[in-house]
Amino acid sequence: NPFPPSWYLWSLAIAQYNTGRYAPAVQTLLKISQPNRFQRRWLAGAYARTGDFENAKIQRDIVMSEVPNYRVSDSFNQQPYQNPKDIQPFIDGLLLAGFNR
Repeated sequence: NPFPPSWYLWSLAIAQYNTGRYAPAVQTLLKISQPNRFQRRWLAGAYARTGDFENAKIQRDIVMSEVPNYRVSDSFNQQPYQNPKDIQPFIDGLLLAGFNR
């Protein structure tokens, strides 16, 4: 599909991120025409993991303007991972992007 829906791109980006392919995750997330705050969190983390802290900060600031009380612990407690160690790369990316614990 040359015009995949945003849910597909988000799912693909999560799979890329979870397998350590952060640059492809960034590129996939950038294809979402109107990213929401959840997708922007993944984008911020992926940017941070690639060392692009400037763009990670931009995405973080957008998320924080929408949800000022967001904390990384919120994502840790709400993500549906059976094993907590599987979410750790995402949590680490959020922390690298400058989100508060």
